[in-house]
Amino acid sequence: MAASSRAQVLDLYRVMLRESGKFTSYNYRTYAIRRIREAFRENKNVKDSAQIQILVNKAKRNLEIIQRQVYNDRLPGHSTKSVMTMSDIFVTACLNKKGSRGKCSKGKRET
Repeated sequence: MAASSRAQVLDLYRVMLRESGKFTSYNYRTYAIRRIREAFRENKNVKDSAQIQILVNKAKRNLEIIQRQVYNDRLPGHSTKSVMTMSDIFVTACLNKKGSRGKCSKGKRET
């Protein structure tokens, strides 16, 4: 690996770890940091410059995703407690009722 690409990869690694550390949720933060470390360790012996460039581009896209998620995570009213919306909960409740056969409508069961 050329010195310039090595420096680029190390800089990208540091930025990804730094951005992942900004997650407010402990679980998201530790998962992201663990996955970044694992991915870079798995690919540390890649010698082909074309393959390195592909991996760097993939890491840059993942960095953009991390930055976007960190931004969304810090928005007021954002809750990491549930990823289900009210409509998802309603549909799930209707599907779980025995004998409803899809007859739920707007929170009440039709008979």
